[in-house]
Amino acid sequence: MVVAMAEAALLLPLLWPMQHFGLIVMQSLKDGNGVGGIRILIYAFQVGARHPHLRRSQYICLSGLIYFVAVCGAWISYASAHNL
Repeated sequence: MVVAMAEAALLLPLLWPMQHFGLIVMQSLKDGNGVGGIRILIYAFQVGARHPHLRRSQYICLSGLIYFVAVCGAWISYASAHNL
């Protein structure tokens, strides 16, 4: 129970980058690009140059990705240290 609550508390902030990634996906669809596979990730890295109003969303998504990798790394090291 404690683990589930800790995971929920640590992953709850990821809802904010997901909302901004949704804005990027909607812009990709408006531009006529697909959203499948690696294409949307490439578009997400380039969207700030084409659409300056989405530059903030681009940075929020990148920050969310960095945060997710940090949380996963911390969880892996915790589980490794406690032989879980």
